[in-house]
Amino acid sequence: MPHHTLEVTLQIGVNGLYIAMNVFLFIVSVLIVLWARKATKEAVHKFIVILLFVNFALHFLKILLPSYLSDLPYSLKKISPDNICAVSVIFFPFMYLWGGKKFKDYMFYLGIVSGFGVYLYPSSYDGYLINNAETVVEIARFYFCHMPLVIAPLAMVASGLHKLSHRRVMWTPIIFLGVLFIVGLNEVFLKLSGITNASWQDVFSNNYRNGALVFGPMSVLDSNLRPFYWMILPFLKYTWPGTSSVYYVPVLWMALPTFIIMSIGYFLISLPFCPREAYLDYHMIRQKIIMRFRRLGPAKT
Repeated sequence: MPHHTLEVTLQIGVNGLYIAMNVFLFIVSVLIVLWARKATKEAVHKFIVILLFVNFALHFLKILLPSYLSDLPYSLKKISPDNICAVSVIFFPFMYLWGGKKFKDYMFYLGIVSGFGVYLYPSSYDGYLINNAETVVEIARFYFCHMPLVIAPLAMVASGLHKLSHRRVMWTPIIFLGVLFIVGLNEVFLKLSGITNASWQDVFSNNYRNGALVFGPMSVLDSNLRPFYWMILPFLKYTWPGTSSVYYVPVLWMALPTFIIMSIGYFLISLPFCPREAYLDYHMIRQKIIMRFRRLGPAKT
């Protein structure tokens, strides 16, 4: 009898595996929130610590897969902090245990946005063919390693281990820019170590690697990001010597868009989690504005 190999291709959109994994993440997220609300804080804390450190270990253990081993030392870039999610996987365990409230806010906002974002748009694995044991392990690892970025912060907030506050949202874009700086330094290190065979012009190009957009918006994203380009300050763009190619000052080019979009977006997200605090702040600010206008009113004669 002929031997048939089961082949499955992951494709963004109307694809069985793609839809199944997104539905699975949603169901698991809901179940985790329901459980965390009823469980003791000690139980949830242990769950989060174990989950984050297992994820941390899996990130580095993937180098033992045959396809990674056969490409050493160049495959080492795959376990480096070369994108936002990789930085999260590496640093979330330590942010959770020893980071303050500002870092836990970052875990919640960026973890959920980036985690769900990768499930919705797994660009690195679009068209990925799953046809043997190693590809099954790789795709399972990919999905599992991004799931804790969502469910760990959800459990942390749902259990009351951490309380979000709209008063701290300004710190999230600052921490995010710090994360981008780490990603940028990593690219420089990969170049200096010889792990990536690229010219310095390529390293600083917005179209080479650049998974976290540290070096500018990729050209393929122009149609989607063009409405936001007005927020890029002109002096943060330059021309590479000897060419007419436009380059961007790493990380800083994104500073203004980051502060505007994240501050507004995460402020709105935080409101349902601190309604009383937000209500009191609103009335305090409103009262101050009223008093200020009264003082500026017409003087008595």
